[in-house]
Amino acid sequence: MLSLLSRNCVRQGERNMLSLLSRNCVRQGERHILSLLSRNCVRQGERNMLSLLSRNCVRQGERNMLSLLSRNCVRQVESNMLSLLSRNCVRQGESNILSLRSRNCVGQRESNMLSLLSRNCVRQVERNMLFLWSRNCVRQRERNMLSLLSRNWVRQVENAILTVKELCQTG
Repeated sequence: MLSLLSRNCVRQGERNMLSLLSRNCVRQGERHILSLLSRNCVRQGERNMLSLLSRNCVRQGERNMLSLLSRNCVRQVESNMLSLLSRNCVRQGESNILSLRSRNCVGQRESNMLSLLSRNCVRQVERNMLFLWSRNCVRQRERNMLSLLSRNWVRQVENAILTVKELCQTG
């Protein structure tokens, strides 16, 4: 996902990862985003964003992390991902999420990449998350974006996104 961002973009991107949700959603999201993962996962996850994948996956994931979305998957995922967000969020989010793929739009988006993670978490996560994204890794990563995620993990992520949607609707 971030392979399309230049290194300069990534440096700024470390600050706010999912600002694509409206600010109202973000305010609630900062409290709840990590709670969507199991508490045990969160405790470890705060230190290591991708530690939720098995260590074996991570070893391969360091090479292939961003490859997880195949181009075919991206076409379906783009519509599915946005549909999970509340309609209010989608109005702002549609252009933002997809704009991360276009270099012209990237400039405004990278500054908001980790905004849904709590500030305390961000400090540790910033180091770990972008650690996996070297330029060499990115080349291979773009091919298989969801390949490292098990179906069970994907289901949890989908549920987490739906919970954010509910927070947006109630907020």
